[in-house]
Amino acid sequence: MQSHPVPMPRDIQEKDLNRDLEVCLDNLLFADERKAALLSQYRAVQAELAEKWLDTLLLRSGNARGEELLELLLISYRTLLDERKVSVTDTNEILLPFCLSLSEALRRRKILLLPLLLGMTGHAHDGEDEEKQIGSVSLLPGHMQTQMFEHMLPKNCRILSSQSYEECCENVAGGTTDACILPLQDRNGGRLCSFYRLLTQHGLVIRKKAIWSFEEDDVQCALACKHPDPTVTRRAPYWIDLLIPCPAGTPPMPFLLALTACRVQLESISSDTDPQTEEISYYLTLRCDTESLTQALFLFARMQDISFRLTGLYKDTPSKED
Repeated sequence: MQSHPVPMPRDIQEKDLNRDLEVCLDNLLFADERKAALLSQYRAVQAELAEKWLDTLLLRSGNARGEELLELLLISYRTLLDERKVSVTDTNEILLPFCLSLSEALRRRKILLLPLLLGMTGHAHDGEDEEKQIGSVSLLPGHMQTQMFEHMLPKNCRILSSQSYEECCENVAGGTTDACILPLQDRNGGRLCSFYRLLTQHGLVIRKKAIWSFEEDDVQCALACKHPDPTVTRRAPYWIDLLIPCPAGTPPMPFLLALTACRVQLESISSDTDPQTEEISYYLTLRCDTESLTQALFLFARMQDISFRLTGLYKDTPSKED
């Protein structure tokens, strides 16, 4: 007797296109349900693996912390990928579940690596409000004649007059002043990329954003400092600004896809072409509501070798000032 193939779940019959379409849709639905079930099992296994793997790593390292622990995590994870012959291109279905499980395992052990993942090494302070550390600020002369920035700065803050926005940034980078104020968007909401370039060129980070009426226009401005305030990440929600270089010109899709899984909201994204190198970069603003999920996102970025630069870390959202 001739054997017949087992349907999965049913075979397509010939000479009946309507019936064929129905069977194809049934097959796709079956495949989707099966895939969802397998992914659920996979994530459960990943969670258990992350717990045991982290416990073993901490035991072997003598309960390492900080930069030492982060480096051990990255090295050990890449070794684990090699041993299991897992391709780093399997981003969402392979790497992300592990990063989510690992971040949750770190949270249960009260280990926070997010400031290190964001590149904030050596900038921790005793937790006092970030504005109290700003004793001086660089402003253009036209801004000094208005009261528009007074509410943004601590009392008795020393004001230094600068002749250009570039000089403002140079003063902060060189330590002459603690902060400066730059415009970031025009009245139509478009990014002023040249000012973002000033931030990155001088290694400055946005600590505060607000919108003011200035010369009949609503302009979004930023208070920029040399170092971020790492305590911001302890009090959700907060906002993160990133610069992601993309020499090929395409958006950073693995990172963008990971945002959804980590429940980090993309507030805005725009591109900029460097006038000198002609390289394309993307500026992202992210709203972060959960410390563990945000940590998972940046663990994923580091394990995927996604290059980024922190350009802003702040609590307040831009809003119109009275």
